Amino acid sequence: MDDAGPARDGVRAPSRARSARAEVLGLLVLALAFVWTYRGLIGQDTTDRVPVLMTEAGGNEPAVGFFARVDQQFAVWLISRNARTWASAPAQLFDGGLCYPAEDGLALGEPALTLGLLGVPGWLVSGDPIFTYDSVVLAMTAFAALAMYALILAWTDLPAAATVAALAYAFHPLKLTDPAHLYAADTAWLVFALFFYRRWLETGRWRDALALATACALQIGGSVQPLIAAAAIGAPFAVWGAWRIGVRRTRPLQWLTVALLIGAVAVAVFEPYVAQLASGDPAEQRVQIFLPWSAIWDGSGATLGFGLIALAAAAFIPARHRRVSPDPHWPLLAGLVLVLLLATGGNQAAVRQAMAAGTPPPFELPDLFAGLASLLPGLAHVRAPGWISHGSYLVLALLAGLGTRRILSWLPDRVATATGWLLVATTFVYMLRPGLPGALPLSTWSLRPPPGKLEFFADLEARGNVGPVVELPSPARPHPVYGLAILTSAYHHRPTSRCPNSFDSPENQRADALSRELPAPDAIRALREMGFTTVVLHENVLDPEAPRLREQFEAAAQESGSGLRFVHRANALSAWALEGDGAGG
Repeated sequence: MDDAGPARDGVRAPSRARSARAEVLGLLVLALAFVWTYRGLIGQDTTDRVPVLMTEAGGNEPAVGFFARVDQQFAVWLISRNARTWASAPAQLFDGGLCYPAEDGLALGEPALTLGLLGVPGWLVSGDPIFTYDSVVLAMTAFAALAMYALILAWTDLPAAATVAALAYAFHPLKLTDPAHLYAADTAWLVFALFFYRRWLETGRWRDALALATACALQIGGSVQPLIAAAAIGAPFAVWGAWRIGVRRTRPLQWLTVALLIGAVAVAVFEPYVAQLASGDPAEQRVQIFLPWSAIWDGSGATLGFGLIALAAAAFIPARHRRVSPDPHWPLLAGLVLVLLLATGGNQAAVRQAMAAGTPPPFELPDLFAGLASLLPGLAHVRAPGWISHGSYLVLALLAGLGTRRILSWLPDRVATATGWLLVATTFVYMLRPGLPGALPLSTWSLRPPPGKLEFFADLEARGNVGPVVELPSPARPHPVYGLAILTSAYHHRPTSRCPNSFDSPENQRADALSRELPAPDAIRALREMGFTTVVLHENVLDPEAPRLREQFEAAAQESGSGLRFVHRANALSAWALEGDGAGG
């Protein structure tokens, strides 16, 4: 008696027992890829060390670029702060604490609300910013792998195809090797949305409709670039699903509920940004970073990869037998084209490179991103439209799973099984390159602030000094003092004048200007009226102003009615309370 299931694209579905064994094998392969990728964290202190793309420079620490270092310090603050706020005061999510006294300061940069939600378990377990960040790094990869595996398994009934797609997506070098900008690669919620949208159309169940709305809400709560990519991919897929699968099983009330839930989340997330644009009028980016078309081709870990492109192209091979269910390869291709056109801005990278070199620019292709920015307020302020390209390898992974099914459809059953797992092994090696040249080593480095800095702020609190902090000196950014001060605020939780984001609010600009006038009495009074209680001077920075500032503050604090009162000095940090017109600090 044949207990095999029905054929799909000419590949006979294995028996239930064989299928279960194959699914377990696929999950074991993904677990192996996960362990191999993050083997550098095994045995490390996860309250101190974080993953980093390393270039060994000798010694015990990898060489990390300045901007990557500062951006990762900000990422740790952002994710851990959001996790802490989700767990304790979710109504204050946009009251970020940085860029004080700006209202809704989180709306001056990346929100990463979804990553913060993902970090809540890590925060509740540890209460430690770096542990929370590390837990989100690991959870992002695990969610991405499991989401893609479940989606392609549902579409193909082939564990080998699902494993290929999950490896190609969750362990693609472009997804793994920029831990300083986790929010740029936060696209797994789109995979969940595709899964539940199709299942909702096929079943008409309320739980699938609500799951779709939840997945869309989580994608909205991430960064704007992944959201644009999700919209570019999701729109053609949604139209295809309604056309090919139909909406007969769904109900109008379900559509209304999904639309209202998604709309409510969008309003809650984007209203603070619209308010910032209305009040702050930040300037458009002078330079926007677009994806060069050369990034599509193989040659390094920074490209999409010719091998992945080739396997994705197999999705367009004619099926050997009549398909059992509609195949979404064409709408996915349309989404890929939209993503690349948005991420490249036509050919803006080549145009600007030619301008910088003083050579004649190439023929300028239509800039789809600029067209979108003319319709949606705020997109002209996005610094890195090239990050939209994170949607490209997601689509290629989906097509690679479908391509695996198409290849196997032309092979006899026994050969198809062996070939499927051979493709799994090849994809594993192609993506992770274990022990091979061209691997992008993901190592770890120590990020925790020096103990003395943490003790300093703990001592201030013990002395009764609390509230918003003006941090000096205020060098022209970028400067190492910014990254370290921001990371330290993830531990002491005090609002700070430091503002790492692309834009400042008028309030923060005024506070920064006043801080440069300190210790003038008028500046002290004005900052106190803005809500600041304390000035903290960082003396161990490469800034010639620091010693002079300390002398000026020491002299001013000696004068009666100056509005300054010395509080504490230790570990190259000094603090003075701002007392204004005699108010206590």
